[in-house]
Amino acid sequence: MTSVFRLERHPAGCDMEVGESVDITPDQDGGVIKRLIKKGAGDDYPNTGDTVYFNYIGYTGETVADEFIFDTSERDGHLFKHEVLKGQVIRGFEMGILTMKVGERAILYIKSSYAFGPKGQLPKIPPNISVIFDTEIIRVECQDLSEKEDLSILKKVLIRGKGHGTPNFGGEICADIKCYYGDTVYYDKKGVQFLLGEGSTDGTDFPMFVEDLLICWKCEEIARLYFASHQAYGKKGFPKYNIPPDQNLHFIVKLVKFEQNSDFWEMDNPEKLEKCDSFKQKGNMYFQKEEYPIAAKFYEMMVEYVEHEYCMEGEEEQHRAQIFLNGNLNLAQTYLKMEKFIEAIECCDKAIKSDPNNPKAYYRRGMAQLSCMDHENALKDFQKTYELEPENKAALRKIDECRRAEIECKRKQRENDRRMMSGLGQNQNNGATSDGGSSMSD
Repeated sequence: MTSVFRLERHPAGCDMEVGESVDITPDQDGGVIKRLIKKGAGDDYPNTGDTVYFNYIGYTGETVADEFIFDTSERDGHLFKHEVLKGQVIRGFEMGILTMKVGERAILYIKSSYAFGPKGQLPKIPPNISVIFDTEIIRVECQDLSEKEDLSILKKVLIRGKGHGTPNFGGEICADIKCYYGDTVYYDKKGVQFLLGEGSTDGTDFPMFVEDLLICWKCEEIARLYFASHQAYGKKGFPKYNIPPDQNLHFIVKLVKFEQNSDFWEMDNPEKLEKCDSFKQKGNMYFQKEEYPIAAKFYEMMVEYVEHEYCMEGEEEQHRAQIFLNGNLNLAQTYLKMEKFIEAIECCDKAIKSDPNNPKAYYRRGMAQLSCMDHENALKDFQKTYELEPENKAALRKIDECRRAEIECKRKQRENDRRMMSGLGQNQNNGATSDGGSSMSD
């Protein structure tokens, strides 16, 4: 994994006047001097996660002259692409980029210790030599976090966080969040406290689609987020905060502090099993409150903790197997409530593999199949449910419903077939009268 360099933006290099020169090194040792040629636009500066596109000309020595050019982006006619703070360029150049806005042009005078050092980069750059970069930032792209990479979820780090740790599921969170779009602020909350995974519960109202991103946040990190409407509150909006349907949104989020929960690989077997039991209790609580997305998270964690645990034996293994079965059954029921029918079927498949004679697994899979209009497979599942549980009247009613639905589907199909054949015959007759049957004369 590429490490992120701990370089800081020097405030003296920001918002300079044209023609001004400033030392942007932290120790003010003259190692990197920035001279502003043209001001940029906007308020944002490049930061962790951003990709910067720019033009540049590099010179060796301390004179800007054509004979000293060692490299230029104009050589291949393409903008230079640079991922900020990933160690892809020399330290002094990175320090300069951090202080530049889009459209800004500056000349960076970089001493050897901030450039290529005692080794140089032969044959173009001798050892222990200063370099100069004349560079202009053309555009900056922030992180696209959307699964389809369609720019529907964007993150722009404003202030980098501290340390290396990040929150995990169940850990304590304290965060500030501001939700807005344009000039309209929908809410602005300070010091919101919750356990990661439960932030969206009624009363806390920390949006789940934002909460899910906090696992990559560092302490004291501040970032601006953009969500297209379908990635945010969607067609329902959020009436409680006067957020209308189909509203794109921006958020400013600061992770004030957090406490990590123990990760499952740090636990022994009894601790894992006890944790899964607590996940089940919380999942059941949120299911009863009809907060199904939160319930689903806890059931998902139940399954995740034990699905690939192969080292348990005896009573521990029996407990693990029961957790895996219950987790999938509960998750399937929750997915049905959320109308995530394919996911529900997958959970039931796992449950049936674990316990081939579990009537709940067949019934819930049947319900998902029925919702997908797969009457044939739904009927098989309800019949299996009734076979395993003859007193299950709900399964019997569903068997009848599937049979009636199949009959109705066949009736509609016959109707469509008759309509198609009737239309085909009419078209053939029309064709014969319109050209006297001459269409076959060739």
